[in-house]
Amino acid sequence: MNLRRVLFRKIRDKLSKPTQEVKMSFEKHPLVPDYVYSPRTTDDEVPFFERAYLREDKFYGADMKANDDRFEYAKRLGYSRMEYLRARLGDVDTSFEFYGDKGFAWPVNHDLVSQDKNAFFVCAGAGGNITFEMALANLYKDKTVYLLDPSPHSIRHVENQTLPNNLLFEKVGLSDRTETLVFHKPSAEGIGSLSALALNPSDDTFELPVENLEDLCTRVGRDPADITYLKFDIEGSEHVVIDHMIERKIFPKQITLEYDQPVPPWTIESSLRSLICAGYELQAIWGLNVYLTYKG
Repeated sequence: MNLRRVLFRKIRDKLSKPTQEVKMSFEKHPLVPDYVYSPRTTDDEVPFFERAYLREDKFYGADMKANDDRFEYAKRLGYSRMEYLRARLGDVDTSFEFYGDKGFAWPVNHDLVSQDKNAFFVCAGAGGNITFEMALANLYKDKTVYLLDPSPHSIRHVENQTLPNNLLFEKVGLSDRTETLVFHKPSAEGIGSLSALALNPSDDTFELPVENLEDLCTRVGRDPADITYLKFDIEGSEHVVIDHMIERKIFPKQITLEYDQPVPPWTIESSLRSLICAGYELQAIWGLNVYLTYKG
């Protein structure tokens, strides 16, 4: 019996019983990529992620967060995949500079910043450090930077700063809809950012306003086509923002974002494929962050 036929039978047998518990003995599923196995913490958790991969669940469910080992495994999967993608990216155009404090810096390609007097910037997710947004506003004094964040701790932080006149703070989050969302405060020590997806286990919640890009622009009297730079670090909501942006054909010349964890690696890959198919070119990956420029 040739190797191809053996492999086909293995695949057929596995897929015919998708809910069957698989006992690991370091045998890899032929349809599951190596990154599901490489950051392994315990063999017992591998079947969970094999099944999740084959179903291609967009986000992990509550059963993942209920198990500490599984939760840590999921985060390691995301970091592992991002590092793999970074290594595969190879040589890129590096005509950009980073601005902001270490750990909070984001890149800007000055050649791509439109000289159109109507161009403006949108930065969603203030957190506890706005040194990037301050630098952007000071670099481009003739352009407006809209800083978005509805979370109480971010509002307190921003209101304690002396903002440049062209840095405007909006107490609203960025999403794919304009509504009031339930945000979850992580219970994990050292994590302060709120998440609409409850990426980290939490019992503490807030109801806060969010807007999509179109409605935000309408409210402030701007054209979405004039967004020259979009940065969003929004704790898991980046996926719905990207979906909405592509659906409505809103394509800023530069995009920077963080893929917060734990989110399935295949969800990150699908998001990046959507952006590339829409005309974006991946320029840099560092940690969980990516930088893309629009080529059309």
